[in-house]
Amino acid sequence: YAAMHLMAPVVAWGLGSCLLHVLLLACGAPVFHLVLETYGLGCWLALLTVVPCAAIHGCDGSRFLDICILGNGMQRQDTVCHHVFWGTIVGCWLGAVPIPLDWDAPWQRWPTPCLWGSAIGALGALSAAIGASKKVKQVGS
Repeated sequence: YAAMHLMAPVVAWGLGSCLLHVLLLACGAPVFHLVLETYGLGCWLALLTVVPCAAIHGCDGSRFLDICILGNGMQRQDTVCHHVFWGTIVGCWLGAVPIPLDWDAPWQRWPTPCLWGSAIGALGALSAAIGASKKVKQVGS
């Protein structure tokens, strides 16, 4: 049982990477050009979104949907997973905003702004979730 619980984040990361790669392609990422960079972004996003929930709850798709996407978790770590999931996704989406601008800056090339946006979004959401959970704990004490 312990080995299966330890393998869940690895399996979730592999499946999430492939799924997010396809999702990135569906959202307009380069299909034939920069394929490895797009897959790398998918791996990064899976690491920030799927792996934390899988490390806590295992590879249960319905539980992932319920906690991360819908936010119906009952425990504090479920709330953190939900916030980090959406912070990462929104940060990646907002990171794509400067890509079509005509600046030709090195930091503007695909997928660098999305990587930075997702990291900043995940850290911001994590900070907000931890701050909110501390506030709830202080009020409840």
